[in-house]
Amino acid sequence: MEPVEGSIRGKPIKNDPFYFVSLDEIFPFVGFSDTFSSNGMALRSAIRQDIYDTTPQYQGLSEKSKAMLLMPESSLQGSWYHDPNKVVEEEEVEPHRMKRTTRVLEKYLNNNTTTTTTARPPTGNE
Repeated sequence: MEPVEGSIRGKPIKNDPFYFVSLDEIFPFVGFSDTFSSNGMALRSAIRQDIYDTTPQYQGLSEKSKAMLLMPESSLQGSWYHDPNKVVEEEEVEPHRMKRTTRVLEKYLNNNTTTTTTARPPTGNE
């Protein structure tokens, strides 16, 4: 195969450039699969609302546009990036950017962590 003009030819990638893991693998002893196989809509809805609320491009949209973007079958894009240097306003009670997601995780997962570990539900920021 001939290199494209202007391209940089490097070593071929031999390992997978990305791979999928389950939340159960990332946060063992928390019970994501068992919990959200029946309560998944609560988590999905919370994530969608948090992404909408924290994406500057969505601010100022009409209520109709907001309702359409928050529908489960719509495509909602945003960033999970969080600037650690951002100054938190004094009236902000919750330190988590993904507030609704954190509340849902705490509500559904607090009772699922095993007592033999120090596992706790992750926050929406993790």
